[in-house]
Amino acid sequence: MEPSTPLNDSRPIPLLVKVSFGIFITSLILAGSALILHTPIFPWALNPDSSVIFGCIFLGDAFYFLHGLLYPRWHNALGQLLSFLAYDLVLIVPLISLFKTVQPEYRLNLVVYVGVLIYSGALAIYYLFVSPQTRFGS
Repeated sequence: MEPSTPLNDSRPIPLLVKVSFGIFITSLILAGSALILHTPIFPWALNPDSSVIFGCIFLGDAFYFLHGLLYPRWHNALGQLLSFLAYDLVLIVPLISLFKTVQPEYRLNLVVYVGVLIYSGALAIYYLFVSPQTRFGS
């Protein structure tokens, strides 16, 4: 079945977005694999079943970003950036509030997680709303 609106946007994905997608893919594969193997990478303890579920979600996300990297047109990056921004907006406040109560052995995990959220959120905001070449309506 063909989509009702064809994807004719031929704008390429900006270099920083491509590089970021490569980093996200690598990070998601490593984090997803670690979670499947029950390695504690979240800033809190997970039960083994939840760890595997989150690991599979991260691996699926890696393939979503891989699609954008393999087919580097702006319309293939737009969805990934929108989904990352939504993810970031939902999680940033609760994760920042965890700094008051995080156990010392999970503090570095929390710092890394919040750092990823800040970077991916800034990347999405810039390319979705600021950059003249890629912002909505351009």
